[in-house]
Amino acid sequence: MSLFRAQAVAEAAKPGSGEALLSPKLSHSAACAALFVWLAACAYLLSSTNYARKETVTGWLEPIGGVIRVYATREGKLTKLFVSEGELVEAGQALLLINGDRILSSGEHLETLLLEEYEAQKDVLTRRLGRSRKIALERQNKLNQESQAIRDSLGRLREQESTISQQQAIVDIQIQRHDKLAQAGHVASTKLEVLKERALNLKLQDLSLAQKREEQLLKLQSNAVEKKLLAEESQDGLDAISYSLSEISQKIAELHGHQAYVLKASRAGRVSNIQISEGQQALKNMPLMTLTPENEQLQVQLIVPVAASGFISQGQKLSFRFDAFPYQKFGTYEGKIESISAAVLLPSEIHHPKTAISAPAYKVYASLASNSVSAYGKLVPLRPGMTLAADITLEQRSVFEWLLEPLLSLRGRL
Repeated sequence: MSLFRAQAVAEAAKPGSGEALLSPKLSHSAACAALFVWLAACAYLLSSTNYARKETVTGWLEPIGGVIRVYATREGKLTKLFVSEGELVEAGQALLLINGDRILSSGEHLETLLLEEYEAQKDVLTRRLGRSRKIALERQNKLNQESQAIRDSLGRLREQESTISQQQAIVDIQIQRHDKLAQAGHVASTKLEVLKERALNLKLQDLSLAQKREEQLLKLQSNAVEKKLLAEESQDGLDAISYSLSEISQKIAELHGHQAYVLKASRAGRVSNIQISEGQQALKNMPLMTLTPENEQLQVQLIVPVAASGFISQGQKLSFRFDAFPYQKFGTYEGKIESISAAVLLPSEIHHPKTAISAPAYKVYASLASNSVSAYGKLVPLRPGMTLAADITLEQRSVFEWLLEPLLSLRGRL
């Protein structure tokens, strides 16, 4: 016995009727299509949109040749200012005159007193030098006269020796002649003895003259040595006095320099930032004025902290915002990195920074695309010393990569 009616069973047994399908509503199809498009758009934006991690650093403008700050070499009072603000000067042109006199408690000028003392010492040494030269000349003349007298004496001794030699020759002839006559008995032997005695006396005179000649020669040699020693000793004495004079002259020149000296421009440029007036005291550690090269290309000097220096490179593009021209109103300006210092600098090692520096940093030089700023329909030239901020791109990724950064960093650690 069947639970169903016979007609139902027969109808179900008929083939070719197929399965029943339910058609979706139009609103559901539209919602699904919109969701798919939205997901596809999100995936495209996440993969194609890039996000850059940037670091903002500070810096300032300066000429490529640098700015020259004029300092006093010694402290003193400004006596004369030869230039004015904005004046264009040439290399070697006088800028200012500084008087460095030191005032004693008595009101007297120390440099003036020292100059008087040094001038007195110089006069004494000058007179001493003159006397020493005169004495040396007189002693030299005396030795020359003595040498000439010795040479004259030697000449007379030679004449006497020549005369005695002639007399000896005559006596020798007479002795030979009388010796023959005495042997023949024509003359007395006493006459021969007188001649021999005379010959002996002449021999003694000749020996005495030879001894005198040797003595005079020794005197002449001693005189020549004395003349040489005198010349050397005199020159040593004169050199010592001249050296003392040179030292005193140097001290006098230094005192004149302390009294007043002129500071000159080391190179051509335009005068700016004059910070002293006539009559004021010039200090060694205070810049008196600045010389800026005229019509020289400006460059950007950036101070990049070590933490932000990992990905910077030469030729990298930069975006500048000048403090004097708010970027909200005047926009940003392009540039690129030209050079990077090879060593890190401490805050105390960076000279004349225009911005606050509190950590070790690298000095980076960058070029500007333009030396002027467009403001209110005209070009306003940039000036040295203007401060600025620059955006340095440290890393650039797609938004999708930033979202997956935790997983990527985990893979890197693994």
